[in-house]
Amino acid sequence: MTSIHSLVSSSSRNRLQKKKSSQILHKPITKQKTQFVKPSRCNHHSLYLARPNQAEQGNQRYQVTCSYRVEQSQKRNGYTSRPLGALFIDKFLMKGKILEGKYDKEFVEYTLSFFSQNTGFQGRHNLEDDEMMNFYSRLPCEAITENARIQLEKNIDKPYERLNLLFVDGKLIGIKKKMNYEFLRMMGINEEILEDYISKEDLLPACWDISQIIKVREGISFISNLINFQGGIFGSRIIIKNFIQSDSSQKISNQYIYYIYSCDRRQLNVDNLERNFLTYFQLQALTLPQRVAIHQSRIKRPCVAKTILDFQ
Repeated sequence: MTSIHSLVSSSSRNRLQKKKSSQILHKPITKQKTQFVKPSRCNHHSLYLARPNQAEQGNQRYQVTCSYRVEQSQKRNGYTSRPLGALFIDKFLMKGKILEGKYDKEFVEYTLSFFSQNTGFQGRHNLEDDEMMNFYSRLPCEAITENARIQLEKNIDKPYERLNLLFVDGKLIGIKKKMNYEFLRMMGINEEILEDYISKEDLLPACWDISQIIKVREGISFISNLINFQGGIFGSRIIIKNFIQSDSSQKISNQYIYYIYSCDRRQLNVDNLERNFLTYFQLQALTLPQRVAIHQSRIKRPCVAKTILDFQ
């Protein structure tokens, strides 16, 4: 007679034997899969693996670079431009790209591009319906020679800014913005502050609101409120002069627009400029060279051109 214990033991042995058999039968399959997968990833001839690894690394670098560019683009698109103190941002000139800065003993000048065949860069916005372009097209215009214009500019003894619009075949391809140091002081800044701001924001400041300027309908002389770096509001008479130089043979024309400001000279106070310098650069005190440079009415240094945007 077979005991219950014997039956249970026999049944257990049978299940254990089947389990072991099953494991043994599956081992070759599992081993074959492992051997098939591993050689393509590692532990084969190094020469055979060099190309796949380089391709994978290159693909990884490409993906990382693309991800970085997308991230930077998203940050830029969602970035709110930081104004320079209480000054306005020049919304018209922000439609171009600042390429170069020129620093003379009496003025600063920046070159902006809206289109360049060399770089393939095109303007950020369409200018055909721009309000400022329409405003400039309505201004009384006077033809002038280059020598006469240069002499006129030398005789300006007030704060001024000048726009030079370059047209080829009627298309605006570039702008130069020029500001004398008295104009910068009227805004409460100097060229060091301006250069640092441009390097960080790629923008130019303005002391008046474009939406107010374009409402001017009577003549080229008017009174308007201006604002400076520290938020002070003051009145000034503004005279706009508009000149044109053209070369019909080459289909090139230059439009020169001057803004000349007649304000209380106290608005050019260097003490305000010194405080603004400390505030902007977050300094506790000025060194003697910085103090001397700020208090000089004109900084005596040779003309220097500095590339701001390098397409290389």
